[in-house]
Amino acid sequence: MKDPKAIQITVPKGVEHIIRQIEQAGYEAYAVGGCVRDALLGREPEDWDITTSARPEVVKSLFLRTIDTGIEHGTVTVLLSAQEAGEGDRAFEVTTYRVDGIYEDGRHPKAVSFTGSLEEDLARRDFTINAMAYHMDRGIIDCYHGQEDLENKRVRTVGRAEERFTEDALRMMRGIRFSAQLDFQIEADCLQAMLALRENLGKVSKERIAVELVKLLCSRHPERVKLLFSTGLSDFVTRHFSEIEKRGIPSLLGDAKDKKYLRLGLLLRHLPEYAKEILEELKLDRECIDQASAFVELFSLEEADSPYALRKRLFRYGLELIQDFYDTKALLLENVSNTPGKAMAEQVQLRLSWLQKIQEERDCYTLSNLAIKGKDLLSIGVQAGPAMGELLHQALDYVMLNPSENDREALLSFVKSRIC
Repeated sequence: MKDPKAIQITVPKGVEHIIRQIEQAGYEAYAVGGCVRDALLGREPEDWDITTSARPEVVKSLFLRTIDTGIEHGTVTVLLSAQEAGEGDRAFEVTTYRVDGIYEDGRHPKAVSFTGSLEEDLARRDFTINAMAYHMDRGIIDCYHGQEDLENKRVRTVGRAEERFTEDALRMMRGIRFSAQLDFQIEADCLQAMLALRENLGKVSKERIAVELVKLLCSRHPERVKLLFSTGLSDFVTRHFSEIEKRGIPSLLGDAKDKKYLRLGLLLRHLPEYAKEILEELKLDRECIDQASAFVELFSLEEADSPYALRKRLFRYGLELIQDFYDTKALLLENVSNTPGKAMAEQVQLRLSWLQKIQEERDCYTLSNLAIKGKDLLSIGVQAGPAMGELLHQALDYVMLNPSENDREALLSFVKSRIC
């Protein structure tokens, strides 16, 4: 048994302030969960959560500003002043030790009951690596061998996997996501339980599934998405999600930009006919759906064969999408050694050079950067309406073909030639 005090974690000033304040009132309090895991791994925790023996009403009484984040489950968000929190975060979730009741719907406990036992609180958590607590004086509280699993790079449930996954089916996807984020292996019993209980994922909302899928794909090991297919969970992600495996799971890049639309687009690029439907079923935001769908579409188009054609692509899809597309294609072809692959890589580099030159020379490929506007056409007698819009688009196309002609007088002369 390791000495709990042997490992010291530097906690934010705000976390220590809350823990000390609760202790002064006669209660226990610890940092808990993913923040402890990440700190032990040398990673910067995204959030610091606190667990306590104090009831929510007590926590609320101890701090000047609080929010009832999930008070029915014992969670209160404590808002600290800049003096109390220092330079770090100023909002922290504080949750009372609790025991979850029966999970009737495979998603949420029907009821929770508060307890005075930290060990009982840790017992309800999903994985051992997330079931550790930390106190500045008492060190690590590790009732379920989470440190050992961190050392062995292993994802293992607290208790029987079947019970944890029956309680909340999303934990199966979370396990795969942690495997991808941390480069850990999932314990065999967990994988078997995922296979046996895969249908339960159908009870989980698509929004929650989407969150886990995006985190998995944006990790350093997005290839672990294969576990969704080998466990059969893929059948319950969306209606056509399993088609990805039937077409051949595409190469995914852990070192690609970690934009969610890009990572989703990489996964769906062999499914252009289903991509948008899958994204919409996951209830992602409209911007992400549109960008990821366009990213998939770009993979199915013939290559832009000239700077003019590339400018037209920029007009249609925008600079960010086109830049990301070619940067990603370059990564995909980076280690290809066969002759056709090398030729494709050279073509991608040529497009990237065109793209760089277009930006350096500030070539026009949008109506907003065109040297003439509607008011300029009005000045030469063009009536407002669809005909004016068509003339502006013709002028833009002319400039995309002849970048140096983006000049007011030159374009007005061009427009006059079109209406004479």
